Amino acid sequence: MQELWWIGFALAGAVGLGLGIMTALARRKAGTAEETVRRMAREQEDMKQRLAAEADQIARAAEEAGRRFQSEADRKLQEADQGRAQIQQQAEQAVRATREALEQVKADRAREMAERDALFDRMLETSPVGIAVLDSSMQMVRGNALAASVLTRVRDLGQGGEFEL
Repeated sequence: MQELWWIGFALAGAVGLGLGIMTALARRKAGTAEETVRRMAREQEDMKQRLAAEADQIARAAEEAGRRFQSEADRKLQEADQGRAQIQQQAEQAVRATREALEQVKADRAREMAERDALFDRMLETSPVGIAVLDSSMQMVRGNALAASVLTRVRDLGQGGEFEL
């Protein structure tokens, strides 16, 4: 019986030892689980920080791209304004040159007409025959003295006077 007691004692010790080991293992596993949860929380926090840093970097890059785009757009608008101003200036120069050319042609034509009129007047004055320009009502518009005297005599004849040369 002593043996049984001894076996019982050994079994109780073994069970106790097994329970102790199991408790230790359970505690160790619980500690490992807590550490795993803490490690995962740290990793999650690290991930949040990396994502926040990347988001900041993307925002800065977008902001810089926006500034470059705005700068390029401003430069293109300035070039367009300069081109528009240059075209307007060239158009104004062309209009001015055209007006000057037209004024020159007008002055040339007026001078030519004045020269023709002067030539015609000299021809009227120096002509040995009567020359007259009449309008539609047969009134003398231009003519020399001989034509005026002939027309006056013709008119007087029409009023019953005698024609004399």
